Amino acid sequence: MNHPLHGLHWSARISALQRQGLAVIVALLVGLTAFASAWSGEVALLASWLAYCAVLLVAIWHLAARLDAHATRRRAQATDPGAAALFVLVAAACCASIVAVALAVDSAKALAGWARWAHLALAMASLGASWLLMQAVFALHYARMFYRPDPGRDEPSRGLVFPAGQEPDYLDFLYFAAVVGMTSQVSDVAVASRRMRRLSLLHGLLSFAFNLVVLALAVNVFASSLG
Repeated sequence: MNHPLHGLHWSARISALQRQGLAVIVALLVGLTAFASAWSGEVALLASWLAYCAVLLVAIWHLAARLDAHATRRRAQATDPGAAALFVLVAAACCASIVAVALAVDSAKALAGWARWAHLALAMASLGASWLLMQAVFALHYARMFYRPDPGRDEPSRGLVFPAGQEPDYLDFLYFAAVVGMTSQVSDVAVASRRMRRLSLLHGLLSFAFNLVVLALAVNVFASSLG
């Protein structure tokens, strides 16, 4: 019996749990190396988180770059155990990472010279990676909701109307997620279902709150650099 994703690129056959497992292993290795190097706790935590984000972002963007609309539909419709739960956990972890970044920014005030700026650079890189990862996991979830049938129905739920009526691929969903993440609103892609509106609302609210915290941290960093 053929695998339901038989014939697709190998990146499409990797499950959400396998991606997470690889990212967690790399993050643990980086974190243990950082602790062994006598780095401070928050710096080791941020280095571990940054490695985790990097692995997932590379995996997701590699997937998006390889699949066309037809392959995206097959991948989104395939059974992927744990994908919904992991979506919630990763989105929550992105928000929680702000706490570690705030601690790192605060501890950087006691440092001087290159050590201080390296501390701050790691904190800002972690923030950027968290923001990018949030948009990526929302894009995957948009694709699943778009191409999977509603409960009790045979046809896909859709819920998004893309320009020119073309079937969207993962890059289209990443574009939509990035627009919502940057502006907390939609642009040329129309939201046409209640389920998708609720997901877009949650996405917009989380991104707006995240962007506000990033702005506040940036002001804090700028003010401390003048002090």
